[in-house]
Amino acid sequence: MKKNELTFEKVWLMFQETDKKFQELTERFRETDERFKETAERFKQTDEKFKQTDERFKQTDEKFKQTDEKFKQTDERFKQTDERFKQTDEKFKQTDERFKEFEEKWDRIFEESRKEFQKRVEENRREIREI
Repeated sequence: MKKNELTFEKVWLMFQETDKKFQELTERFRETDERFKETAERFKQTDEKFKQTDERFKQTDEKFKQTDEKFKQTDERFKQTDERFKQTDEKFKQTDERFKEFEEKWDRIFEESRKEFQKRVEENRREIREI
């Protein structure tokens, strides 16, 4: 028999080796398929987490919008309050000026009345002396 000659034993041995390799390859395909299934499941879970995160971002964005609106309202109220304080301050200044004017007039009137009173008192004293 020649070395390159095919015999039943050689063919059978080749078939067994091929079958063994085929089974190993089939097992690898099963493992790979299982990994693909696991990866697909992880992708589904990750996708779900992304959806949840996206929803949270939307909620957070809405809360930021609401907060921003509240800040704008508060800022407007502060501006209105500041304007009212300015108006009130101006009214106080006006009132203070009026009071000063009143006080000056009052002081003048009081002084004039005092002088007039003193004058009359002096006149009365003269009259009394003359009598």
